[in-house]
Amino acid sequence: MLNFGQKIKKLRTDAGLSQAMLAEHIGVSVQSISNWECNNTMPDISQIVPLASILCVSTDYLLGVGFDEKADHETLVRNVNTVWANYSVNTKENNADLLVANLYKEYLRKYPTDYEVKYKCALALYDYLLVGKVRGKFHIEANTYESIYTQCKSMLSSICNNTLVIELQINANQLMIGLMLLNDNFDEAMHHVEMLPEVCGIKCAAQSKVLYAQNQVIGQIK
Repeated sequence: MLNFGQKIKKLRTDAGLSQAMLAEHIGVSVQSISNWECNNTMPDISQIVPLASILCVSTDYLLGVGFDEKADHETLVRNVNTVWANYSVNTKENNADLLVANLYKEYLRKYPTDYEVKYKCALALYDYLLVGKVRGKFHIEANTYESIYTQCKSMLSSICNNTLVIELQINANQLMIGLMLLNDNFDEAMHHVEMLPEVCGIKCAAQSKVLYAQNQVIGQIK
C-alpha cells in the first residue's frame, strides 16, 4: 500500500508532471511538493481537493479512506451493463461509449492503478472517436475531438508504461496504433508497432495495418 507521499509522486509522474508544474497548478512552492512526496509535511485541507482534481483521483484515494474495491467494482460492472443495455454508440446524445467512459473515469479517480479498467475506458473513448470520425454516425466538434483524443492517449500511455500484464501491454499498444491512425500519425503508430512481440504474427499484422492506412492516404493525395 502506497503512503501519501508515494501516491503523490506516482500520480504526478504518471501524469507527466514535474514538481514545478504541479506546484504551479496548486499555487505552492516546489519545496512544498517535495516535502509532501517525502512525507515531511501534508497539504492544507484546502489544497487536497485541487490536488486530487489535477491528479485525476478522488480525495478518498489521496487520504486512503472509504475503500471497498470489490463492492465498487461490482457496482461499476452493473452500471456499465445497464448503459450497454439501454443506449447506443451510434448517437451523439446519451452516447453509450461516453456514458460508460464517464463511469470508468469516476471509478479510476478512486482506483487509478486498475489498468484493466483504464484500458476499457480508453477503448470506449477510442470507439466514440471511431464511430464519429470514420463511420460518420455523428459530428464531433474539433475541440471535443482533441480533448477525448488526448484523454485516450494519456490513458494508453499510462498502461503501456506501468502495467506488468503482458496481454494488457499488447492490447494497449494495439489500441494506441488505432488511435494514431485516426489522425494519420504513422510515425507514432510505427513506434508502437515496435513495442509489440513477434509471436503469433502480432507485430506483422500491426505493421501491415499501418502501411495499408498510409498507402490509402497517399492514394487519396494522388
